[in-house]
Amino acid sequence: MEMKSLIDKIFQKGREKGLNDMEVYYSAGSSLTLKVFQKELDTYNLSESEGLSLRGVYKGKMGYSYTEKVDETSIDQLVRDVLENAVIIDSDDEEFIFEGSKEYKKVDS
Repeated sequence: MEMKSLIDKIFQKGREKGLNDMEVYYSAGSSLTLKVFQKELDTYNLSESEGLSLRGVYKGKMGYSYTEKVDETSIDQLVRDVLENAVIIDSDDEEFIFEGSKEYKKVDS
């Protein structure tokens, strides 16, 4: 499944369950490690990882969830975990997700 489609489905499910503001963060990476001993390849390790994080505001409280299983079967669990985490927050501070600025300065890089 395309990542944009998966994220859209997460937002849709979150709205259905009462989440107001939401943010999805996707991370993926790979690593290759080679060890050489006396001019010969001694060991090698190739690894890949990916993860999906959801945070959302429910009844003024922020809940968080994370999974390394990045597919449609994770959507319900991500949203459920956010809701469960939000309701156990005992702080009276209201949480929000920054919507962004209307204007950003151009930065030379």
